[in-house]
Order: sequence, then structure tokens, then C-alpha cells
Amino acid sequence: MKELINKLKKINQSMVLLDEKLLILPFGGRVIGLAPDKINNLLWVNNRILSIDSSKEFFTKPGWVNIGGDRTWISPEVDTNIDNSKKANDTYNVQKSMDPAAYKILKIEKNKVVFETEMNLLFHRIKEYINITIRKNIELCSQPPFKPFNECSYAGYIMKSSLKYSGNGKNNVNPAIWNILQVQGNGKIIIPIRHNVKPKDFINKSKYHIRNNTLITEVKTSTSFKFSIKANNSLGIMLYENLNNDPAFIIVRKFSVYDESEYYDVSVDDLNNKGYVQQVYVDDGKLGGFGEMEYHSPAVSMKKGNEISDISEVWAFMGNKNEIIEIKNKIIEDYK
Repeated sequence: MKELINKLKKINQSMVLLDEKLLILPFGGRVIGLAPDKINNLLWVNNRILSIDSSKEFFTKPGWVNIGGDRTWISPEVDTNIDNSKKANDTYNVQKSMDPAAYKILKIEKNKVVFETEMNLLFHRIKEYINITIRKNIELCSQPPFKPFNECSYAGYIMKSSLKYSGNGKNNVNPAIWNILQVQGNGKIIIPIRHNVKPKDFINKSKYHIRNNTLITEVKTSTSFKFSIKANNSLGIMLYENLNNDPAFIIVRKFSVYDESEYYDVSVDDLNNKGYVQQVYVDDGKLGGFGEMEYHSPAVSMKKGNEISDISEVWAFMGNKNEIIEIKNKIIEDYK
């Protein structure tokens, strides 16, 4: 964590550090560091940041800059990121208005930061630009959700987000908040689910196994993949476990789940099949060898008007291997 902070200072990237545990960048409005012991950052961060000599070499280059951490995009993905009118190799494009956007800090307190950005996004299916305002309130949690072992260190945050746009669902646009947390390779993503139902493949053939209403996937693959879980099978929780690290650690993402009819993200091969809330992406190494724990908020619709809000939590625990396994088992059992 210290090395990352020193590098960002050296290249004049502004940042907010809360209690030496939570590092937040206005660039992309993201959490970039989560360190329960105030030393080790548990989130995936692009290693290229540590080797650059100036912001111009990385943060201002053309195209999307994947720096890592926990970011907020806008879904449906097929509207904001995929242009099916272009050739296959050019269909995916992250609009700069969405990431890094132009976040401005509105307030900084001892354990909280609030920032906001206005996006003018092209929605590809209707070929119109839509104005969207995102406000994010990120607050460091002083206490864990339950009492961990004395030897374990802890850090967590609550993220409150709101989306407001210039419309109310009448123009067939249903934007939603899409939060994406990037985790390191070589661990496991674990998702308690309601039923042993296979998720939908969004990118390539996904690799996972399901047993006792628990889905497990390795964050290591030779072919990248992405899968998605519908709201009626989601419990609003996902975990990343890394027992290969010393000390071992676990990251937990918790979010709310509503009726399946309120979710509008779809796969490119089945545009009418809605209702997906929870997703996992595992990279093959070409983009950095990370995993992503993703979820969507309910979308704006005629029923909801032109504004939605969302609250989620992220917890992280570090300790010896046996302690982390016990914490994992406790969380899974609590949600089954």
C-alpha cells in the first residue's frame, strides 16, 4: 500500500486516504486500496502504475485505463460498452465519460468522502446520448459486521451511490449502477446461491463447480470468461478467498437484491432475457490476470422515475489460514 501511495504522489495523482486502510482516487471515482493491516493492499491494482515515471505514461493514454480497485460503471453493458454496428474487433469500448469520468470531491471528513460526476453516455441500441449524474458516498467502517478472531485484522467500507438521468424510462433506456470490484489472481470467488442452478455464460465457456448451493470458481484461467446469476437465485453476497497469500485473506461484497423484473442487464446473444444481478469475470492474463466481483442495482424505469439509489458493503479480513477458513464458513452458513 505504501509503495502505491508513494508512486501516486510522485506522479501527482490526487487521492484520499482514510485511516491508512482505505485509498480512494477521484480518477474513476474508485477505491484503489483496501489494507486491513495498513500495509498490504488486498485489491488488484495494475502493476504498470508502479513502473511509470509520469501520469502521462498511463493515466492519460488513449483508450480505457484499467487501473484496478472497485469502480462504478453504468449498465446495461450492451448499451454503454458494446457497439454492434462496428466490426467484431471494435465492438467493445469503454466511454471516457463513464471511466475515468470527471469526478469532483464534494466533501471529505475523517472517515468519509463524497464525490460526483456527470456523464454524457452514448446508448448504442437507441443511438442517443443520455445525461447521467452519479454521486458516491464512501465511508470507512470502524467495526466489522461480527467479532473476528483477535489475531485477524479488518477493514471495510459502505458505499452509497445514486444515479439520476434525463429521462424516466420512456425512451427504452433503463440505466443502472454497476459496481465492479477487482481481485487478485490465484484465489477463489465463492457465491452462496438459493438453488444449484447453473449461471448464464456471458463471455466464453465459464469454469466453476456448484455443490450444496455454493458456486466456486478459480481466479485463474487460460481463457477469460464471465457468467451471470439471476436475482431469484442470488443471496446478495459473494466472497473472494486467497489462502495462498501470507497472511491469508478474504474479501466479502454484500448488496441488496430485489425483484428480478427490476434488472435489465443482458447477454449479447439473448437480449430479451433480463433479470441478472450478480456477475463474475475471470481474466486470462491478457488484461492483468484478475477476477471481478460485479453486481447491478435495479434499473431506472417508468415505475421508479429518473433516479435510483444503492447501498453496498465490502469487508476484508486478514489472518492465518485456519482463521480465514472459519470466517468464510461462518459467512456462508449465515446466508444459507
